[in-house]
Amino acid sequence: MTELSIIVPVYNAEAFLTGCIESVLAQTFADYELLLIDDGSTDGSGEICDQYAGRDARVRAVHVPNGGPATARNKGLEMAVGRYIQFLDADDELEPECCVVFCETARAYDADVVLGGAGIFEGKDRLIRRLAMPADGIHRTADLLRALEPARSGTLFNCVWNKWYRASAIQKHRIRYEHDVWLGEDFLFNCAYLRTCDSVAVTTQPLYRYYKRAGDSLTSRFRADEMARRR
Repeated sequence: MTELSIIVPVYNAEAFLTGCIESVLAQTFADYELLLIDDGSTDGSGEICDQYAGRDARVRAVHVPNGGPATARNKGLEMAVGRYIQFLDADDELEPECCVVFCETARAYDADVVLGGAGIFEGKDRLIRRLAMPADGIHRTADLLRALEPARSGTLFNCVWNKWYRASAIQKHRIRYEHDVWLGEDFLFNCAYLRTCDSVAVTTQPLYRYYKRAGDSLTSRFRADEMARRR
C-alpha cells in the first residue's frame, strides 16, 4: 500500500504549477502518489498535469468540470490509495525533506494527524514569517484544543496544507468537503476530522512553503469564480 496520497487541486495555475510539482518530485521520500485534479482550467494547467503524468507513474492527472477547490479535493479523496492524505496548493511548494519528516513523525507516534511547520513567503525566497505552532511531540487532541492559544489555533483549524491525515479515518467517517461552502471550507473539514481523532503529533520544522501572491492567490481566484458561477 502506498504510504501517502498528495492531492493538488489545480485551477489556472500554469505560472506556478511546474514549481509545485517539481517540489514533490524532489522529495527525499518516494512512497507517494501525486494526484493532480485539474478543475476546469482554461490556461495550460491541464497540459502540464498530463505531461507530468506521462513521465512518472506516481503522478495521476484527472480533469473535472470547474467546481471549486472543495469539489476538486473531494475528487482526490475518492481516488486516493495512500495510508495518509496530504493537501498541497498548486501555487505552493514542499521543502525537500517535508514528506520524510512527516512520515517519521507519523510512525514514531502512530498519530491520527500530523501537524507541521510552514514558512510564509513573499516572492520566491523572502520569508515573511513562520506559522505559530504548538510544541513538538504528541498531544491528546482534547488536551491540545483546551491548551491552544488563539494565535496557534488557526494553524490547527484553518489550514489543511500543513497536515497529514489518516486516510482510513477519513473514509470510515465519510469526511468530505461541503460542496456548497466557498469560505471556511478548510476549517469545517478540520473540525469534522478532529472530532474523530485522539492524537495530534507536531513537528515545528518548517516543511511547507506558502507563497503570498499579492492578493491574487489561486484560492482567491477559485472563490471568485465560484461566487460568479453561483449568481
